[in-house]
Amino acid sequence: MRGEDVRSIVWIAASDGAGAALAAYNDRKKRGGTEPGWTPPGEFDLRTVMQELDDGGRTDADIEVARLNTQINPQEWRTWMNFG
Repeated sequence: MRGEDVRSIVWIAASDGAGAALAAYNDRKKRGGTEPGWTPPGEFDLRTVMQELDDGGRTDADIEVARLNTQINPQEWRTWMNFG
């Protein structure tokens, strides 16, 4: 396990941005996406990051995390409502 594997996708999105979170998500999905214990970040957790970014005046980062949320959780209607 590498050091960057310890941080959650949600934490990466909050600190390093949606691009870094998407790269980490894709890497982890490729390496362990079929393992029973692996789950992608939830819609609610990413939505919480979006709200924190928006509250901090980081609207561009908020929009990018909203886009990320639609990519990771496309089945969840709230992701599309928040992205809109």
